[in-house]
Amino acid sequence: MFSWNYRGIWYNKNMFTLTKSFHFAAAHRLLHHAWVCHNVHGHNFVVTLTLCCEEIADTKTGFTYDHKLLKPFILFVEEQYDHAFLTEQWDEIGEFLQNKGHKVVFFPFPPSTELLAQHLANDFNHMIHLPDWVFLQELHIQETPTAGASWRRG
Repeated sequence: MFSWNYRGIWYNKNMFTLTKSFHFAAAHRLLHHAWVCHNVHGHNFVVTLTLCCEEIADTKTGFTYDHKLLKPFILFVEEQYDHAFLTEQWDEIGEFLQNKGHKVVFFPFPPSTELLAQHLANDFNHMIHLPDWVFLQELHIQETPTAGASWRRG
């Protein structure tokens, strides 16, 4: 059911959002950054998934989507990235650490929070098969209490 808002734009008046947050700790560096982010440093990343849907799918529980169905993605992120060094391909520090047995994840892009958000959103959309009435609206990564970045469905 669509209605007009005060600006004369159509909107769906029955939109629900669901959020699920989880965290992982990782180090990274931005090779081409001219300032402090060029140095190896770490964050306690908080990832928040925002799912949207237009209706309550299960009238008995009142759920639109069960959060426990997101667990495979959360476990994947934790297994891949928690306590890892995230860096760009061909980073000599990453290669050194990997050769010493450390957990290193190489990306074909700079591991900025913005690009990590986009990368994780792509992983989510390939891994989690949502029902037709639910979609990933946003994936937000908070890297510090005052800084974060989001990928948003456009």
